[in-house]
Amino acid sequence: MNRQTKQKLRDALIFLTYYSGWPALRVWFYHWRKVPLLRVIAFHEIKDSEIENFQKCLVFLKNNFNVISPNDFLAGKFSKIKANALITFDDAFESWLKNVLPALKKENLSAIFFTDNRGLALIPALRQAGQTIGGHTVNHSRLTKITRDELAFEIAENKKQLESATGQKIVFFAYPFGDKQSFNQTVINEVKKAGYQYGFTILPGFNKSKTNHYLWHRDSVDLNWSENFLRTWLAGAYDGWKKLL
Repeated sequence: MNRQTKQKLRDALIFLTYYSGWPALRVWFYHWRKVPLLRVIAFHEIKDSEIENFQKCLVFLKNNFNVISPNDFLAGKFSKIKANALITFDDAFESWLKNVLPALKKENLSAIFFTDNRGLALIPALRQAGQTIGGHTVNHSRLTKITRDELAFEIAENKKQLESATGQKIVFFAYPFGDKQSFNQTVINEVKKAGYQYGFTILPGFNKSKTNHYLWHRDSVDLNWSENFLRTWLAGAYDGWKKLL
């Protein structure tokens, strides 16, 4: 099965699952039990041509979720009657300053910016705008494919440099690439050893109180998605299929 066919099958199953009512029932059940739910949204570069769609996506999140700040996350300030959303960005892009910060300011939102060492020059502007910085290694390496010494350096040195640049303790870390091949127990142990309190993947899904703090789910959002598809995805319609597709 080629990639295009696989994607069409995925999309069809997502819509069928969504309109079956199962995702809504599952969310209702957790809300009924007063269990907080969290979707963590992952963006990367926001190009000039994507500003309008990005702004619309932020408005969609505000209209459909309780969008929390990184400080809310740390304080455990989650809604129990509405699904929560936390916004994040990965890597290091100049467009963050030009296109992302004004959009976040307009909607009065804050996010975690996971950056490798290429993004050190961006930190003063991000911090001035009240945004939170997270670790993402020195060289954006696939951590399961390097030596143990390289692994320790990639994680610890990045944290050291970010803390020097911010003057604050860095507690959030995102695994480069974030898929199942990008981390294992050895990687997780090194993240813990470096002093990080939270590790984020790019594996979609709801997070709950029992979610492993070093395996937080995140949804990588495509700004070309329609609002309807974004709604079905973040409602959890893909969650049950992700292991198969």
